[in-house]
Amino acid sequence: MTNANKDFYHVDEVAKILDIKKSTVYSYASKGLIERLPDPHRLLRGGKYSRTSVDQLARQKQAAAEAGRSINDVAEGIGVSAGKVRKVIEELELDVKKVEAPFEKASYRFAITPEQEEAIAEHLQKRNTTRPKRNQLYLQQLDAALYQSYQIAGDQFVRLREHPERGYGFFLEHEQFITLQEGLNLYELKPRYSIHSRRKKDGPGFTDIDVLFGTPEFYQILDVLLATCGVENFNVEIMGGKYELRSGMAAILGMRLQIRKQ
Repeated sequence: MTNANKDFYHVDEVAKILDIKKSTVYSYASKGLIERLPDPHRLLRGGKYSRTSVDQLARQKQAAAEAGRSINDVAEGIGVSAGKVRKVIEELELDVKKVEAPFEKASYRFAITPEQEEAIAEHLQKRNTTRPKRNQLYLQQLDAALYQSYQIAGDQFVRLREHPERGYGFFLEHEQFITLQEGLNLYELKPRYSIHSRRKKDGPGFTDIDVLFGTPEFYQILDVLLATCGVENFNVEIMGGKYELRSGMAAILGMRLQIRKQ
């Protein structure tokens, strides 16, 4: 029987046809993705495999490749995590198709077209180039930070806010407003923590966290950043009704925040 007409492949041929390692050939056979034929006399090292089943799987892999690249492949090509690619797909509401992929753990995978991949890359590039360059929460003339926490009495505290007419200060009970200077001089308010820290070099590895403005989580995270990082080590910019906040101390906190206003 000639090589072109035989009804089986040996392990090296399967690995070459499917573009996989020989160890993966054995794994595919154990999972039933390809059929390993009986070889009672062990004439071929590594076994022999049904030509029909191997050719069928090769066609499925080719069809999946032609439909588009996988999320992992796109992420690797752009240089980001697969999780970031998934998040951008959701943000852009891209209609990414599922294709049959029995060789994948879930038996299918998403196929990203070249046009969709380009849109994802552009979105990530725009996000990187529009990151905040300075901390707009820091009020240099007052040496204070917007929403900074101040001790008022016992274990009670208030936060520095902006009044549309009277400037920066504090809202007390019954919506009474006092300016920052009134709070410091008349009420003897004191900051609960210092907002300054030695400038540190930026580090790799940021994680996006979406936090709704005004929630307890928002203030808890902000207190940690102000008290631990200082205004010198994270940036905030208010754009389009959003606070874009990025910690420059990834080595310590490892996060970049996107805070949505209510």
